[in-house]
Amino acid sequence: MNDTKYESKWYLVHCKSKQDRVAEQNLTRQGFSCFRATCSASINNKNISYSGDSLFPGYIFIRLTLDTSWAPIKSTKGVLRIVSFGKKPLSIKADIIDSLKARSEDSSLVEFARITSEIDFTLYKKINDICQYESEEKRTACFMRLVTNEG
Repeated sequence: MNDTKYESKWYLVHCKSKQDRVAEQNLTRQGFSCFRATCSASINNKNISYSGDSLFPGYIFIRLTLDTSWAPIKSTKGVLRIVSFGKKPLSIKADIIDSLKARSEDSSLVEFARITSEIDFTLYKKINDICQYESEEKRTACFMRLVTNEG
């Protein structure tokens, strides 16, 4: 019996333009486990403001097993497609998600302590470096390079 079909993994969902928040909300309402990496702070004209803006606009993460029906996901408002290479969906290592959660404004200090005790700090540094780029396009492009090389 092949248990990998029932093992849950994180996958990348490409959302419609400026609809990642909507897609996350709709997928969550349907009972899917989702994560949208957010910016914890932005600096504009020497003012620091905290926001829930997406770190990688147009993308969210969803945790699924391979035996999950993907049809409801693809037809969810805000979702464009599941990122795939050929017919194989791109799975994202749990360490990458943990690193993003560790630096996300959504993580409480307790959760941060739990996650940071389990993450790969080399990977965390790479993610942290990517997150430092001001340009959304540069952050997203660097992240895509990371997940396609690491994944």
